[in-house]
Amino acid sequence: MIVRNSRRTEARRFCNVNLTLSSQLSLLLTVIFPSLIILLFSLSLTISSRSSLL
Repeated sequence: MIVRNSRRTEARRFCNVNLTLSSQLSLLLTVIFPSLIILLFSLSLTISSRSSLL
């Protein structure tokens, strides 16, 4: 009984860690992707403006 309970708690801890990691990854993705898109957009704009100036 005690061994089963300890295994269950370990499984719960593992699931909790996976959930926290996945939530952190999703947060990072939702924060990083828009910023990357904005950076690429601004870079393309600056390149186009420079090329038009030249």
